[in-house]
Amino acid sequence: MAMRLGRPVRAMTPRVVQGIVEHDGAVPIEGPVPARRRTPAKGRTPANGSAPVGAVTQADASTVAAAHSGIAPTAHPSAAASALSRAVAATAGFTPAIRHGEAMQALGRALAEEGRQADAIAALRRAVLAFRDCGDRARLAGALTDWGVCLAGAGQCKAAITAHEAALALMREHGDWRGEGIALGNLGVALSGAGRYAWAHVAFDQAAVLLAVAGDRDREARVIADREHARVLAREAAAARVAP
Repeated sequence: MAMRLGRPVRAMTPRVVQGIVEHDGAVPIEGPVPARRRTPAKGRTPANGSAPVGAVTQADASTVAAAHSGIAPTAHPSAAASALSRAVAATAGFTPAIRHGEAMQALGRALAEEGRQADAIAALRRAVLAFRDCGDRARLAGALTDWGVCLAGAGQCKAAITAHEAALALMREHGDWRGEGIALGNLGVALSGAGRYAWAHVAFDQAAVLLAVAGDRDREARVIADREHARVLAREAAAARVAP
């Protein structure tokens, strides 16, 4: 994968990702963006004949979303089920695609916190697909970020790099300097996990600059700490290569 992180911060233009590759196939994010659908009034049936926008309630949110995602619902109340219900309730006035994406993203985050990494990755992939299909690029960037973090945490660093590159391109598209800095920091972590320490250092350096400009000192400090950790790993890897 060609990386172009060595350019100055504002001139840096990474390759636009043509597909997000995960264990069960590609998730293309480029191409024509579908026109945004008008949101029908709550309880009204959209013109395409799908279920009314307000049809999913908190009571059946867990079962409905789990059926769509292929994730078995838990037999007892959990943080994941609660997060899912809150997300569905909070998006009652949105289109079904956005509601599904928001529900899957909330579910993925909660599942990750519960340590169910495989289920979290599956749910977040569903969120990426939903936001891609409805053309909501801002939400897509957020879902890609969460998905990439989860992939990296599961050791799937190559897929995480691809997800974070895609999120970075979308953040830049929106002119979001803070978002670019966060995406670069996440990309640095994934690159470091893949053993690509030189590129990770460049990503961390540029993330720190952007976050400082954006005034996010907490995230800037976190990126600097991640950069120092990557340097330690790089030194250990170099020492291991020369050891007899």
